[in-house]
Amino acid sequence: MRATPPRLRPVRSVIVAIAAAASLALTGCTIPSGSDAAADTTPTSANPAESPTTPTAPPTPTPTAEEPLIGKTIYVDAGHGGPVGDAMYEQVPDGRGGTVQCQTEGAATLSGLTEQAFTWQTMQLLAADLKRLGAVVITSRGNDADSGDCVDQRIAAANQAGADAFVSIHADAGPEFGYGFFVNYPSAATGEPAEAQSAELALSIRDAMTAVDLTPSTYAGEEGLLARDDVAELGLAQVPAVLVQLANMGNSIEGALLADPAVRKGYSKALATGIVDFLTRPPEPAD
Repeated sequence: MRATPPRLRPVRSVIVAIAAAASLALTGCTIPSGSDAAADTTPTSANPAESPTTPTAPPTPTPTAEEPLIGKTIYVDAGHGGPVGDAMYEQVPDGRGGTVQCQTEGAATLSGLTEQAFTWQTMQLLAADLKRLGAVVITSRGNDADSGDCVDQRIAAANQAGADAFVSIHADAGPEFGYGFFVNYPSAATGEPAEAQSAELALSIRDAMTAVDLTPSTYAGEEGLLARDDVAELGLAQVPAVLVQLANMGNSIEGALLADPAVRKGYSKALATGIVDFLTRPPEPAD
Protein backbone atom coordinates (compact mmCIF):
# COMPACT_ATOMS: atom_id res chain seq x y z
CA MET A 1 0.00 0.00 0.00
CA ARG A 2 1.34 3.44 -0.87
CA ALA A 3 2.71 5.09 2.23
CA THR A 4 1.62 8.61 1.39
CA PRO A 5 -0.98 9.65 -1.22
CA PRO A 6 0.63 11.82 -3.88
CA ARG A 7 -0.05 15.55 -3.77
CA LEU A 8 -2.83 16.60 -6.07
CA ARG A 9 -2.83 19.51 -8.44
CA PRO A 10 -4.74 22.56 -7.16
CA VAL A 11 -8.53 22.35 -7.26
CA ARG A 12 -9.94 23.80 -10.43
CA SER A 13 -13.32 25.19 -11.16
CA VAL A 14 -16.20 22.78 -11.72
CA ILE A 15 -16.66 23.93 -15.30
CA VAL A 16 -13.04 23.12 -16.23
CA ALA A 17 -13.18 19.83 -14.37
CA ILE A 18 -16.31 18.52 -16.06
CA ALA A 19 -15.25 19.86 -19.47
CA ALA A 20 -12.11 17.75 -19.12
CA ALA A 21 -14.24 14.71 -18.45
CA ALA A 22 -16.40 15.44 -21.48
CA SER A 23 -13.34 15.66 -23.76
CA LEU A 24 -12.40 12.08 -23.06
CA ALA A 25 -13.40 9.76 -25.83
CA LEU A 26 -12.34 7.60 -23.98
CA THR A 27 -10.25 -8.22 -26.39
CA GLY A 28 -5.30 -44.07 -29.93
CA CYS A 29 -3.39 -47.08 -31.16
CA THR A 30 -2.00 -47.62 -34.65
CA ILE A 31 -3.17 -50.87 -36.24
CA PRO A 32 -0.26 -52.70 -37.93
CA SER A 33 -0.66 -53.68 -41.57
CA GLY A 34 0.32 -56.74 -43.62
CA SER A 35 2.35 -59.54 -41.97
CA ASP A 36 3.02 -57.35 -38.94
CA ALA A 37 -0.70 -57.32 -38.22
CA ALA A 38 -0.92 -61.12 -38.33
CA ALA A 39 2.03 -61.52 -35.97
CA ASP A 40 0.81 -59.04 -33.38
CA THR A 41 -0.93 -60.87 -30.53
CA THR A 42 -1.50 -57.76 -28.38
CA PRO A 43 -5.25 -57.43 -27.69
CA THR A 44 -6.84 -54.31 -29.07
CA SER A 45 -9.98 -52.59 -27.95
CA ALA A 46 -12.97 -52.64 -30.26
CA ASN A 47 -14.35 -49.58 -28.51
CA PRO A 48 -12.30 -46.42 -29.12
CA ALA A 49 -13.80 -44.95 -25.97
CA GLU A 50 -11.88 -47.52 -23.94
CA SER A 51 -8.52 -46.38 -25.28
CA PRO A 52 -6.43 -44.54 -22.67
CA THR A 53 -6.41 -40.76 -23.10
CA THR A 54 -4.64 -37.95 -21.28
CA PRO A 55 -6.99 -35.06 -20.45
CA THR A 56 -5.69 -31.64 -21.36
CA ALA A 57 -6.66 -28.49 -19.46
CA PRO A 58 -7.87 -25.53 -21.50
CA PRO A 59 -5.22 -22.85 -21.93
CA THR A 60 -5.18 -20.16 -19.28
CA PRO A 61 -6.27 -16.80 -20.73
CA THR A 62 -3.36 -14.41 -20.97
CA PRO A 63 -3.84 -10.65 -20.61
CA THR A 64 -2.63 -8.52 -23.49
CA ALA A 65 -1.94 -4.86 -23.96
CA GLU A 66 -5.33 -4.49 -25.64
CA GLU A 67 -7.14 -6.67 -23.09
CA PRO A 68 -5.28 -6.26 -19.78
CA LEU A 69 -8.28 -7.43 -17.74
CA ILE A 70 -8.56 -10.93 -19.22
CA GLY A 71 -9.17 -13.31 -16.33
CA LYS A 72 -10.60 -10.58 -14.06
CA THR A 73 -14.17 -10.29 -12.79
CA ILE A 74 -15.55 -6.88 -11.87
CA TYR A 75 -18.89 -6.13 -10.22
CA VAL A 76 -20.27 -2.72 -11.24
CA ASP A 77 -23.13 -1.38 -9.14
CA ALA A 78 -25.44 1.36 -10.35
CA GLY A 79 -26.34 3.02 -7.08
CA HIS A 80 -29.98 3.14 -5.95
CA GLY A 81 -32.84 1.75 -8.03
CA GLY A 82 -33.62 -0.80 -5.33
CA PRO A 83 -36.88 -2.02 -3.80
CA VAL A 84 -39.63 0.58 -3.51
CA GLY A 85 -42.41 1.10 -1.01
CA ASP A 86 -42.12 -0.38 2.47
CA ALA A 87 -39.35 -2.76 1.35
CA MET A 88 -37.03 0.20 0.84
CA TYR A 89 -37.09 0.98 4.56
CA GLU A 90 -36.23 -2.51 5.79
CA GLN A 91 -33.03 -2.58 7.84
CA VAL A 92 -30.09 -4.67 6.63
CA PRO A 93 -26.67 -5.27 8.24
CA ASP A 94 -23.90 -2.77 7.53
CA GLY A 95 -21.04 -5.14 8.33
CA ARG A 96 -19.91 -3.15 11.34
CA GLY A 97 -22.51 -4.21 13.89
CA GLY A 98 -25.18 -1.74 12.82
CA THR A 99 -27.90 -1.57 10.22
CA VAL A 100 -28.77 0.64 7.27
CA GLN A 101 -31.80 1.09 5.09
CA CYS A 102 -32.22 -1.52 2.35
CA GLN A 103 -32.13 1.25 -0.25
CA THR A 104 -32.70 5.00 -0.55
CA GLU A 105 -34.22 7.13 -3.29
CA GLY A 106 -30.99 8.93 -4.12
CA ALA A 107 -30.31 12.48 -5.25
CA ALA A 108 -31.61 14.51 -8.19
CA THR A 109 -30.52 17.58 -10.11
CA LEU A 110 -32.55 20.78 -10.33
CA SER A 111 -33.54 19.77 -13.87
CA GLY A 112 -34.94 16.45 -12.64
CA LEU A 113 -32.18 13.96 -13.56
CA THR A 114 -32.29 11.30 -10.85
CA GLU A 115 -29.24 9.66 -9.36
CA GLN A 116 -30.80 6.29 -10.18
CA ALA A 117 -30.92 7.15 -13.89
CA PHE A 118 -27.46 8.76 -13.97
CA THR A 119 -25.78 5.82 -12.26
CA TRP A 120 -27.48 3.29 -14.53
CA GLN A 121 -26.42 5.20 -17.65
CA THR A 122 -22.83 5.47 -16.40
CA MET A 123 -22.77 1.82 -15.34
CA GLN A 124 -23.69 0.77 -18.88
CA LEU A 125 -20.77 2.73 -20.28
CA LEU A 126 -18.30 1.41 -17.72
CA ALA A 127 -19.43 -2.18 -18.20
CA ALA A 128 -18.88 -1.87 -21.95
CA ASP A 129 -15.43 -0.31 -21.45
CA LEU A 130 -14.36 -3.07 -19.04
CA LYS A 131 -15.62 -5.83 -21.35
CA ARG A 132 -13.59 -4.34 -24.20
CA LEU A 133 -10.58 -4.57 -21.89
CA GLY A 134 -11.20 -8.29 -21.42
CA ALA A 135 -13.00 -8.38 -18.07
CA VAL A 136 -16.00 -10.44 -17.06
CA VAL A 137 -18.50 -7.85 -15.80
CA ILE A 138 -21.40 -8.39 -13.41
CA THR A 139 -23.90 -5.55 -13.01
CA SER A 140 -26.39 -4.90 -10.24
CA ARG A 141 -29.30 -3.82 -12.43
CA GLY A 142 -30.36 -5.19 -15.80
CA ASN A 143 -32.28 -2.05 -16.70
CA ASP A 144 -33.43 1.18 -15.12
CA ALA A 145 -37.08 0.18 -14.84
CA ASP A 146 -36.91 -2.88 -12.59
CA SER A 147 -36.11 -2.68 -8.89
CA GLY A 148 -32.67 -3.91 -7.89
CA ASP A 149 -31.53 -5.64 -4.72
CA CYS A 150 -30.89 -4.19 -1.29
CA VAL A 151 -27.39 -2.83 -0.74
CA ASP A 152 -26.25 -5.81 1.33
CA GLN A 153 -27.33 -8.25 -1.37
CA ARG A 154 -25.35 -6.41 -4.04
CA ILE A 155 -22.04 -6.74 -2.22
CA ALA A 156 -22.96 -10.31 -1.24
CA ALA A 157 -23.24 -11.14 -4.94
CA ALA A 158 -19.78 -9.67 -5.56
CA ASN A 159 -18.34 -11.65 -2.65
CA GLN A 160 -19.92 -14.88 -3.89
CA ALA A 161 -18.55 -14.30 -7.40
CA GLY A 162 -15.06 -13.73 -6.00
CA ALA A 163 -14.93 -10.43 -7.87
CA ASP A 164 -11.52 -8.82 -8.28
CA ALA A 165 -13.14 -5.43 -7.67
CA PHE A 166 -16.52 -3.99 -6.66
CA VAL A 167 -17.26 -0.45 -7.85
CA SER A 168 -20.49 1.28 -6.84
CA ILE A 169 -21.37 4.38 -8.87
CA HIS A 170 -23.17 7.31 -7.22
CA ALA A 171 -23.72 11.07 -7.41
CA ASP A 172 -23.99 13.00 -4.18
CA ALA A 173 -26.73 15.26 -2.80
CA GLY A 174 -24.25 17.77 -1.42
CA PRO A 175 -24.47 21.48 -0.68
CA GLU A 176 -25.07 23.98 -3.47
CA PHE A 177 -21.64 25.56 -2.95
CA GLY A 178 -19.75 22.25 -3.21
CA TYR A 179 -18.61 20.30 -6.24
CA GLY A 180 -16.25 17.52 -7.26
CA PHE A 181 -15.86 13.77 -6.74
CA PHE A 182 -14.77 11.62 -3.82
CA VAL A 183 -14.06 7.90 -3.47
CA ASN A 184 -15.39 6.10 -0.39
CA TYR A 185 -13.56 3.04 0.91
CA PRO A 186 -13.98 0.96 4.10
CA SER A 187 -12.32 2.29 7.22
CA ALA A 188 -9.81 -0.10 8.78
CA ALA A 189 -11.50 -2.25 11.40
CA THR A 190 -10.93 -5.96 10.91
CA GLY A 191 -7.48 -6.09 9.36
CA GLU A 192 -8.79 -8.27 6.56
CA PRO A 193 -6.87 -8.01 3.24
CA ALA A 194 -9.93 -6.58 1.49
CA GLU A 195 -9.70 -3.40 3.61
CA ALA A 196 -6.17 -2.55 2.50
CA GLN A 197 -6.95 -3.61 -1.07
CA SER A 198 -10.00 -1.34 -1.09
CA ALA A 199 -7.86 1.61 -0.02
CA GLU A 200 -5.49 0.85 -2.89
CA LEU A 201 -8.39 0.65 -5.34
CA ALA A 202 -9.65 4.00 -4.06
CA LEU A 203 -6.22 5.56 -4.60
CA SER A 204 -5.99 4.21 -8.14
CA ILE A 205 -9.40 5.56 -9.09
CA ARG A 206 -8.73 8.91 -7.41
CA ASP A 207 -5.42 9.26 -9.26
CA ALA A 208 -6.99 8.32 -12.59
CA MET A 209 -9.68 10.96 -12.14
CA THR A 210 -7.32 13.75 -11.12
CA ALA A 211 -5.04 12.81 -14.03
CA VAL A 212 -7.76 14.04 -16.41
CA ASP A 213 -8.34 17.19 -14.35
CA LEU A 214 -11.46 16.07 -12.53
CA THR A 215 -11.67 17.96 -9.27
CA PRO A 216 -11.66 16.25 -5.87
CA SER A 217 -14.59 17.25 -3.70
CA THR A 218 -14.45 20.68 -2.15
CA TYR A 219 -16.75 19.68 0.72
CA ALA A 220 -16.26 15.97 1.57
CA GLY A 221 -13.27 13.77 2.30
CA GLU A 222 -9.64 14.74 1.87
CA GLU A 223 -8.05 15.02 -1.55
CA GLY A 224 -10.85 12.96 -3.10
CA LEU A 225 -10.78 10.12 -0.54
CA LEU A 226 -13.11 9.29 2.35
CA ALA A 227 -12.98 6.25 4.66
CA ARG A 228 -16.42 5.10 5.81
CA ASP A 229 -17.71 2.73 8.49
CA ASP A 230 -21.43 3.20 7.82
CA VAL A 231 -21.81 1.90 4.25
CA ALA A 232 -23.01 -1.70 3.87
CA GLU A 233 -21.43 -2.17 0.46
CA LEU A 234 -18.06 -1.45 2.06
CA GLY A 235 -18.49 -2.91 5.53
CA LEU A 236 -19.64 -6.28 4.18
CA ALA A 237 -17.02 -6.47 1.43
CA GLN A 238 -14.75 -9.49 1.23
CA VAL A 239 -13.28 -8.19 -2.02
CA PRO A 240 -11.71 -4.82 -2.92
CA ALA A 241 -14.64 -2.39 -2.85
CA VAL A 242 -15.23 1.33 -3.32
CA LEU A 243 -18.23 3.63 -3.64
CA VAL A 244 -17.54 6.57 -5.95
CA GLN A 245 -19.50 9.82 -5.69
CA LEU A 246 -18.75 11.12 -9.19
CA ALA A 247 -20.28 14.56 -8.73
CA ASN A 248 -22.56 16.72 -6.61
CA MET A 249 -26.09 16.82 -7.96
CA GLY A 250 -26.84 19.55 -5.43
CA ASN A 251 -24.60 21.97 -7.32
CA SER A 252 -26.62 23.59 -10.09
CA ILE A 253 -23.70 23.85 -12.53
CA GLU A 254 -22.21 20.42 -11.98
CA GLY A 255 -25.65 18.84 -11.83
CA ALA A 256 -26.68 20.31 -15.17
CA LEU A 257 -23.59 18.90 -16.87
CA LEU A 258 -24.37 15.33 -15.78
CA ALA A 259 -27.07 15.05 -18.45
CA ASP A 260 -24.39 15.30 -21.16
CA PRO A 261 -23.52 11.82 -22.55
CA ALA A 262 -19.94 12.98 -23.15
CA VAL A 263 -19.56 13.79 -19.46
CA ARG A 264 -20.77 10.34 -18.46
CA LYS A 265 -18.40 8.79 -20.99
CA GLY A 266 -15.54 10.78 -19.50
CA TYR A 267 -16.33 9.48 -16.04
CA SER A 268 -16.47 5.93 -17.37
CA LYS A 269 -13.07 6.18 -19.04
CA ALA A 270 -11.48 7.55 -15.87
CA LEU A 271 -13.02 4.80 -13.73
CA ALA A 272 -11.84 2.11 -16.16
CA THR A 273 -8.32 3.54 -16.13
CA GLY A 274 -8.22 3.42 -12.34
CA ILE A 275 -9.51 -0.15 -12.25
CA VAL A 276 -6.92 -1.29 -14.80
CA ASP A 277 -4.14 0.39 -12.81
CA PHE A 278 -5.23 -1.37 -9.62
CA LEU A 279 -5.65 -4.83 -11.16
CA THR A 280 -2.46 -4.81 -13.25
CA ARG A 281 -0.05 -3.13 -10.85
CA PRO A 282 2.77 -5.53 -9.78
CA PRO A 283 2.67 -6.40 -6.08
CA GLU A 284 4.90 -4.35 -3.81
CA PRO A 285 7.86 -6.24 -2.33
CA ALA A 286 7.43 -7.45 1.24
CA ASP A 287 9.26 -5.51 3.96
